Amino acid sequence: MELSLHLVRQVRPAVENRTRRTPLVPSGPATRCFGARVFLKLESQQVTGSFKARGPLAVRAQCAEPKRWVAASAGNHGLGVAHALRGMGSRPHVFVPRTSARVKRDAIAALGAEITLVDSSSYDDAEAAARQWAEAHDALFVSPFDDPHIMAGNGGTLGLEILEQLPDVASILVPVGGGGLAAGIGCVVRELKPDVRLIGVQSTNTPAMHDSLRRGEAILRHHAPETLAEGLEGGVSTRSFEYVSRWFDDVRLVSEERIAQAMRWLWDEHQVRVEGSAAVGVAALLDGARPPAPVCVLLTGCNVDDETWDRVIERTA
Repeated sequence: MELSLHLVRQVRPAVENRTRRTPLVPSGPATRCFGARVFLKLESQQVTGSFKARGPLAVRAQCAEPKRWVAASAGNHGLGVAHALRGMGSRPHVFVPRTSARVKRDAIAALGAEITLVDSSSYDDAEAAARQWAEAHDALFVSPFDDPHIMAGNGGTLGLEILEQLPDVASILVPVGGGGLAAGIGCVVRELKPDVRLIGVQSTNTPAMHDSLRRGEAILRHHAPETLAEGLEGGVSTRSFEYVSRWFDDVRLVSEERIAQAMRWLWDEHQVRVEGSAAVGVAALLDGARPPAPVCVLLTGCNVDDETWDRVIERTA
């Protein structure tokens, strides 16, 4: 099945039934700092603390009788999978790299999922282990990004909300990891409001999509050094690369230092605590990006360990 606006609209009721319509709020401090109208889309207030509550619900809606689900995740996708299956009589199995945030692992377990901690700092290694387990146990592997239903649920339904909440939006800044979120947003925006400028943002330590676009082919595996944006770590898929290259105007890189500054700025100016992966859009503005206004900055999640948060606050004092 191909990702399409029709698919997004088809899965939307199932997604909305168990998620929140998150606020889109004007940022007066950002408007003053950056000289343009800026709005923050607070997916950090989603039911699992991340936009990734959406996609697994879209997958669940099209499964007649679900097999056991298996997922690989830096944390937020695993939370989404566990949320989607809660109360369904099925316990998902989630493989996470050792660098995943403890707060995410604890929350996944609290929702009833079985967790396997893979002795690697690489998301790609966790995915390889999950796929191997799924094949051996005749289970359904639920990708965090390389699936049209995941793309439609995560990015597509979110894109519809943004266009409804901010009809005159001129630019959207989107965190990019594997590319599923960006693909879903791109599909909706290019169909309904094609003049909107779509800008993806990654960390310099998690540049798989950025580098894929420069190279002209998908980088399927990428092992990042230590990063605040662990949710963006890993490679992309051929499908997500094709969609992002078709629909996005640019994918920018921001430094780890800028991400830390963005996390601190959001706390100081809005009392919003987000994880590093969610802060890359604000980091791009701090780094000098000036896309056409009004600008929507997508804050994708709030699930950050206290220890990491404390280090960020100390580092940016």
